[in-house]
Amino acid sequence: MKTGNHFLLGRGILVLALLSTLLMTNTQNVRAAAPSNDLFDGATNIIITGNSFTDAIQDVTGTATPKPGDPPNGEPAISCNTNYPGLSSLWYRYDPSQNGMLNVSTVGSNYDTVVAIWQGTTLANLVAVSCNNDYYSPIKQSFASAYVEVGSAYYVEVTAAGGIGGAAALSANKAQPFAVTDDLSLTVTFDPGTAVGVGVYDDSHANWTWGDDGGGSGAWTHGTGITGPFANTHTYSSTAGDTTKFNFVGDQFTLYYTKASNGGHMEVWIDNIKIQFGNQFYLDENSPTTQYQQTWASPTLDPGGHQVLLKNLTGTIYVDAIKVAYRIAPLGDISTDYNPTYQWNEVAGATWYYLWVNGPSGPVIQKWYQASAICGGGLCSVKPSTILGGGNHTWWVQTWNNVGTGPWSSAKYFTTAIPTIPDQATLYSPIGDIGTNFTPTFEWEQVPGATWFYLWINGPTGVVLKQWYPVYSACNGGTCSVTPSTPLAGGDYTWWIQPWNAAGTGRWSAPMTFHAASSAAPGQATLTAPTGDIGPNYNPTYQWNEVLGATWYRLWINGASGLVLNKWYQAYSICNAGVCSVTSAATLGGGNYSWAVQTWNDAGTGPWSITVNFITAPPLPPDKAILYTPEGDIGTEYNPTYQWQDFPGATWYYLWVNGSSGAEIKQWYQASSICTAGTCSVRPSTSLSGGNHTWWVQTWNSTGQGPWSDPKMFTTPALTVPGQATLTAPTGDIGAEYNPTYQWNEVSGATWYYLWVKGPSGPVIQKWYQAISVCSAGVCSVTPSTTLAGGSYRWWIQAWNSAGKGLWSDPMDFTATTATPPPGVP
Repeated sequence: MKTGNHFLLGRGILVLALLSTLLMTNTQNVRAAAPSNDLFDGATNIIITGNSFTDAIQDVTGTATPKPGDPPNGEPAISCNTNYPGLSSLWYRYDPSQNGMLNVSTVGSNYDTVVAIWQGTTLANLVAVSCNNDYYSPIKQSFASAYVEVGSAYYVEVTAAGGIGGAAALSANKAQPFAVTDDLSLTVTFDPGTAVGVGVYDDSHANWTWGDDGGGSGAWTHGTGITGPFANTHTYSSTAGDTTKFNFVGDQFTLYYTKASNGGHMEVWIDNIKIQFGNQFYLDENSPTTQYQQTWASPTLDPGGHQVLLKNLTGTIYVDAIKVAYRIAPLGDISTDYNPTYQWNEVAGATWYYLWVNGPSGPVIQKWYQASAICGGGLCSVKPSTILGGGNHTWWVQTWNNVGTGPWSSAKYFTTAIPTIPDQATLYSPIGDIGTNFTPTFEWEQVPGATWFYLWINGPTGVVLKQWYPVYSACNGGTCSVTPSTPLAGGDYTWWIQPWNAAGTGRWSAPMTFHAASSAAPGQATLTAPTGDIGPNYNPTYQWNEVLGATWYRLWINGASGLVLNKWYQAYSICNAGVCSVTSAATLGGGNYSWAVQTWNDAGTGPWSITVNFITAPPLPPDKAILYTPEGDIGTEYNPTYQWQDFPGATWYYLWVNGSSGAEIKQWYQASSICTAGTCSVRPSTSLSGGNHTWWVQTWNSTGQGPWSDPKMFTTPALTVPGQATLTAPTGDIGAEYNPTYQWNEVSGATWYYLWVKGPSGPVIQKWYQAISVCSAGVCSVTPSTTLAGGSYRWWIQAWNSAGKGLWSDPMDFTATTATPPPGVP
């Protein structure tokens, strides 16, 4: 088992292909009879006597034979071995009489071994639960552990590293045929006890076994005076040699411990392998002051069952709790989860990850994910919308940053059940009288294996809704839930759910009925604002209390000259947290106003509210606007921003700009949309010509037009053809950024820019952009909606104004990552 670079080194394999024919010929003459457990059907039963089961077989690699029915090496079998054809192996079977940890060791064998532990009863339904190739460097033998449970059958498979082609093979440490001397020594032990489960904090220590290795007292006592989330702390006695061990099922655990002035040193062993902490083989719990709940996380382990042993070396050891996690998922048999969440350890420096998932018929998912969006706390997690079919699946993840692509991860394997027609759904709610909840949430039991659900709702007048929902968007934690946007009316309703997957549609659920209580027209609204004297507020916001059961509201406003507004508003669009609010676009004048609101639902109209009056101040005749900018020589700013003082009571402003050839801009602007904090500001899209310009602003309100402002003059230089743009980004390797932002330095006098992007197959973007909309503070920037593919690209910018086109910029090149298949994928 390769559990991390803290304490394991990789295993090399040397295959001398030129010798294979000679080796096979030489060994055929010395082949002995095959062992009785050569084939799966002849597996030797493991019977634990005392504390162990042992077996010894001479010349195992020279006598065991490949069997066509054995699981193929690689996908999904023996994931920790190299993919070689023809796998010669020995088989053992274990039927546990109680739950516990099964440990299999080949230490003592004189050749390079691989051990796999399977769960199942036939070759067709085996599921890998543990696999190990190399105990730890330099030992080439293996040690595999699995947590086993009563009622399940388990098989142990032993083979040579790299596989055996026919009757001969070569190992990294022996470049000669395994003919006579390659002997197997197998030891199997069983350690009863409950395993700590995934996601569970074990701070009661009920699943831990205390003892000593012969040098300590074996005593454990409850700590005293310990506070914090794990107050039920245990401590070692001060005698060195005391131990505790616990089993867990997962691929990583976190150890919580306390540092103290009387702390000590503690060894941590995982599956009989001692962990190295930096340059020492113990965890140091000494500290000048007491520090509770320190953490240490184990390396990522092979999935399945594992055993941890903690051993006191010196001092007093404080152990608070452990928590077990699956860091890598999905793994193994995930049954009917056809939309799994993929998890892996975050890689330092990686900015993107590429997920590749193969199914029985080839690739099913190939997608880039940005690290910042999916990673946190050392873990990356994505749930693609792709719904898988049944069968064996393999997945990989590749890293990337702007230096380039990292290596593919090792392959991980999982199996989904072959779909069968899903069972009938059980409905939860809505049921019975739901009052005036006209957008209820529909909830039902998640049906194992279903990938889509069809919701059918019938109401008083027939079909209200018929809609499909995918399981990945509707279901979580065994419950499915949707809230359709279609508002209901009052009356009686019936609804059903039908599940579906690739095998077909399941039966309709039993119907469920509910009643929406709008059989009566809604009540009367209570108005809150505006009321009384609101001064020069000529665009007030109208507010009232939400009325139970109302689905529409009618707002009526009357002024001195008659009707101002008579308009219906849908409740869900204007009401929130019990308050309804509308800001009408109608600009009022000065004087007395009245307003009222009427409610409505499918049962009919409710009563009008009590009419509320308010007064607006009579508008003063608008005074002359005071202009601020532009003024004087403004250089090549051919789209300047015009600013002036906001005059109280003015509701509109008219901007007039003259150039050397006459009027260039004449435009009305509503004060409420351009004025704030006493200043009005507009930047028209019209690009001016060069030369002298004069501009004025005229005020207006309901009393009439005000006087024109005093003129203000500014100058722009005569237009010349704009210069050449300087490109800044994208450039070089941009990785998986397939919608890059293009940036360049703003060109003096340019009013438009033309972006040209050429890809591996020709032009991909050819588009004009107005300078006013893409440039600011000397930088121009656009992010086109066009999504690029992987490959090499070149791009240019050309500037333009009314004097003509400028020179094309120098080209800039960039490359987007092209995903390559993981190893072993055709």
